[in-house]
Amino acid sequence: MSALVHAGFVSGAGLLLIRFGPFVLESFVAVHLAFALAVATVVAGIGAASKRVDVKGKLAWSTVAQMGFMVLQCTVGAFSSAVFHIIGHGMYKATMFLGAGDAISSGLRSTRRASPLPLPSARVRLFSTIGVATAAVGLGLWILPPDVSDGGVALVVVFSWVTAVHGVWGWLGRGAMSGARAVVVGAVGCCATVFGYLGGLRVVEHFVQPSFGDLAADSGVGVSTLLITLVLIAAAAAILSLVRLPAVDTLDTKISVFLERIAHPGVAGTG
Repeated sequence: MSALVHAGFVSGAGLLLIRFGPFVLESFVAVHLAFALAVATVVAGIGAASKRVDVKGKLAWSTVAQMGFMVLQCTVGAFSSAVFHIIGHGMYKATMFLGAGDAISSGLRSTRRASPLPLPSARVRLFSTIGVATAAVGLGLWILPPDVSDGGVALVVVFSWVTAVHGVWGWLGRGAMSGARAVVVGAVGCCATVFGYLGGLRVVEHFVQPSFGDLAADSGVGVSTLLITLVLIAAAAAILSLVRLPAVDTLDTKISVFLERIAHPGVAGTG
């Protein structure tokens, strides 16, 4: 049931927005209100997911964040990208929910494996991750550039780069291989994933784009507004994570408590 709801029914709102997207984009108030709600939903979904320790709880809140990201794509006029993400999200979430019951046994199996090899230093791991992810995304965009709005391209770049960084960082932290071999294998896997993502996006664009071909080039939220919003969110996250001042620590604590409350509404309500 969870797989059906999160992979199918939840996507209905996104499909409805895509279907009537051109009409929504004609209203300045509607599109900017949807943009603000989408940004808030992504931030809240990611934050709440980080506070859940159970598998299904994390998946549920990540679905919230993903739905917000799809709405965000629609508000910048990148409807073909939103369609592609709905398809990918449906298949991914169905697989994850159906396999959620195996999480405990999978963790037990991992404890029986051989000890991981020595990990590279934090600096080597960091620079390798950023370099591999940046090179893979840059090469992919040069060979398979997305045919969407400027705001859509910005979202594709951010999404693919953050995903690539997360994947390579996690791979180098597993200790499955040592030294340069781990970096090479991570780079190959990262490039394959990025090219698969951008290639799939181009295929979906080929089928969907004719339905939105009459949209104006400046439809939706401007790319400058999108970039400023992304920079502000990244700067706020960096400050809360890196700056250690009493005022910042107090604000970080308040935000953490707020996220705990929305992540565990039943528990918070009984306090």
